[in-house]
Amino acid sequence: MGDQLTAVNVMSFRIMNYLWIAIGIGALTACSPKPSTDGASQAESDPKTQIVATSRPLMLIAEEITRGLDDLSAVATSGDSHDAALTPSELKSIRESDLVLWLGEDAQPGLAKQLKDLNAVDPSIWVSLPESRAHKGEQDPHFWFSSTQVAAYAQGLSDALSKMHPERALVYADNLTGFKQRLEQISEQSVDMAGVKYLSAIDVYQSLEQQTGIEFDGALAEHDQPIKPSSLQQAALSEAKCILASNPDQPQALGKFNWIIIDELMRGASSYAEGLSQAVSLVRGCQ
Repeated sequence: MGDQLTAVNVMSFRIMNYLWIAIGIGALTACSPKPSTDGASQAESDPKTQIVATSRPLMLIAEEITRGLDDLSAVATSGDSHDAALTPSELKSIRESDLVLWLGEDAQPGLAKQLKDLNAVDPSIWVSLPESRAHKGEQDPHFWFSSTQVAAYAQGLSDALSKMHPERALVYADNLTGFKQRLEQISEQSVDMAGVKYLSAIDVYQSLEQQTGIEFDGALAEHDQPIKPSSLQQAALSEAKCILASNPDQPQALGKFNWIIIDELMRGASSYAEGLSQAVSLVRGCQ
């Protein structure tokens, strides 16, 4: 009988030991830090930045840096973004945004009042813009046909977003690196067109000159103005082989020129890289 009691006591002691060990392991597991997720997964779970662009090319560039991490929208894209007339819903979108990307007061004077006191950034903050040839004393905001200028803009945007969300900095930096590589590939495909002259329907392709080397020989009209007879006379004397324009409205008097349509707002492109590649490819028609 004594031996049986001893065996029972030993078994009970062992069971109690196992229970205490299990409880201890459970407590340690609960207190242990959980495995950390990678930067991209963590960034995706953070609140998204509301970014509004007032020109489609600016939105396309921002998409290359955010790549789904933030909410992007474009306003004033139904017509000419220089003379932006915002709808009530677009105004609401701007007021609720965390960051507004716009062309600046010279290019979009109608938006200056709406953007007052908001976190609005114009290209001159991040890019060295040339002087406008059409409007002396103003800067030319059409920087997006130059991969060099776009790389600088993208760097500034990446830095700004990283300050707003330090936890996403590595992801923004990785996206920027990939975007710069794509820009370099497009630059390598660009044909050197130094010595080839072109006319412009309106002067919006100064950055494309930097990208390809093509040379400006005059603009036929001021922004949103009809072509003047004097401009037709100028064109008749020009050595240019082509006319670059954003729309296909071609006067018969300019029939001797190759009329090349390059949409300044990249409305037909699904990505920035696609838009620049199309422009670079089309301008070869001037040769």
